[in-house]
Amino acid sequence: MKSFAILFAGLMVLAPPPAGSQTAAPQKLIVFANRSTPVNKMSSGQLRDVLLGEVPSWSNGRAVSVVFADDKSMTNALKRILKMTRDDYDNYFTVKRYQGQELVRPRLLPTTDLVLRYLTQTPGAITVLEGEPDMTVAGAKAIRIDGKLPDEDGYRY
Repeated sequence: MKSFAILFAGLMVLAPPPAGSQTAAPQKLIVFANRSTPVNKMSSGQLRDVLLGEVPSWSNGRAVSVVFADDKSMTNALKRILKMTRDDYDNYFTVKRYQGQELVRPRLLPTTDLVLRYLTQTPGAITVLEGEPDMTVAGAKAIRIDGKLPDEDGYRY
């Protein structure tokens, strides 16, 4: 009986995972900005600075307004772009405030639909959404990151 248990345990280790349990490739992260935002491309470092509230305004003087859907796309954007958890991100803004820096915190909206509505109605707004690389959002434009759009080879996110 003992040898059967050992054999069974060994087979379980070698067995393929059950169907549907394999993780799918992560969806692309797409950076969108309001059409009036004077930016069409950014480096990864510039995107990082914008998402961290380090850039208060665009070159046209309009305030930068970062908006996220409060869901897994925000979590994935923080993880993949900033290498932070949600708690790390919140703590970052708290530490900066205690250091005397008032950075503009991102707006959190409950759904992607509300984010898109805010984005298209707010000059200076920018967001990161997770999904298929469809860069057609009325009133918004996809931003090239390091010279690439999500549907191009070599896109980083």
